[in-house]
Amino acid sequence: APWPAMMLSVWPGSRARLGPKVAVVCHFDASEHVRCDLLNYLAELRGCGFSLVLVSSSPLREAASLQLHEICDAVLERSNSGYDFGAWQEAMATLGLPRPGAECLLLVNDSLFGPFAPLRGILDGIDFRHAEIWGLTESLEIRHHLQSYFLAFGPAALSSSAWHDFWRSFHPASSRMKTIRNGEVGLACRLERAGLRTAALFPFTPASAVNPCIVRWRELLAAGYPFVKRELLRDNPAADPAVGDAFVFERGT
Repeated sequence: APWPAMMLSVWPGSRARLGPKVAVVCHFDASEHVRCDLLNYLAELRGCGFSLVLVSSSPLREAASLQLHEICDAVLERSNSGYDFGAWQEAMATLGLPRPGAECLLLVNDSLFGPFAPLRGILDGIDFRHAEIWGLTESLEIRHHLQSYFLAFGPAALSSSAWHDFWRSFHPASSRMKTIRNGEVGLACRLERAGLRTAALFPFTPASAVNPCIVRWRELLAAGYPFVKRELLRDNPAADPAVGDAFVFERGT
């Protein structure tokens, strides 16, 4: 099948060999590099048994491509359009994901710094007998949903008509808020209406209508959460005076 229109290159090709557990990682970097912590994140995922697909919505310098070819099973470059959900949709269409026999499809992005701790013990908490879809964190913003920077789908979710109907009907949006509503929240609505269960590895009781990665970062870290949101360090949207004291952050790294 031809590549989707926005896909610019696919290494090593659309028939790339992938195992039953696949992580599709969205990447964007205006400098066309790959951060060291993202390479560490990829290495952690590989160590947990995932085949790695990186889809970049920015061009990759030759050195960055070579680094990724060392660790990834497939590297895709595309035009910068449609945010993460557009990138995931194209990558899955290009590589024919999920493939028969899929045990887990993990959709993640590079909006985090870390991990600062091994992922294996955390990911061992994913049990598809308990819930068909897992995330790291959840939010009640707009409505209850798992935050889409990390979403793990098990066999029952991947084989459901709700999953296939969502991606067949999904049209990438041109704004971040529309992407959240149509993608992050829209996918949650579609799957939950179909009776599929969701669970967060770092749940809050009670969950609140705020982004926990921004507002409740202290509680997350205390619970063993292995990441820090780049947005928290870069923009500090809640103007939390403790952010600057708690982290040493070098811009552009």
